[in-house]
Formats: sequence, C-alpha cells, structure tokens
Amino acid sequence: MPLRSNFFQIIRTMKVLLQKDWKYTFFINDVGAHVLTVICGMIGIYEVEHKLTPEEVEKYKTEGESFIDALASDISFSPSKYL
Repeated sequence: MPLRSNFFQIIRTMKVLLQKDWKYTFFINDVGAHVLTVICGMIGIYEVEHKLTPEEVEKYKTEGESFIDALASDISFSPSKYL
C-alpha cells in the first residue's frame, strides 16, 4: 500500500493551470516547475511532457493561454523536437 499512498501524494502536488481535453494539460508542480503535457500521435496515442524554460514561462506570463496553445500545437506536430 505505500505505493498507492505515494501516488496520491504526487497528484496533490500538482496545480493544473490550463487544460484542454484531448490536447494538453499545463500545470505547476510542488517545486515551481511549469510543465506542459501534450497528447501526440495519430494512430498510436502518446504524451510528451515538456518542462518550460524560464523564457517560455515569461512568455506564458505575458501572452497567457494563447502562448500555451501555440506551444502545445508545436509539440503535437513536431514532438521529436521536445523529446
């Protein structure tokens, strides 16, 4: 049972900032990292998790959701750039 307890502890340490079903989830974790998880693929579906750089965080703070939408689209169309 410790694994399950640890699992729920990890989930509580994330704060979802933006989410679009079947596209992405953008969250901040307990250490302050901004993370964007994007759904990719056409036949085989998988996720790419991208930790935003300090420059990307600044762009998010100034441009808001539109920046995250554009970044998620770029990740979705060119995931190998972010792996």
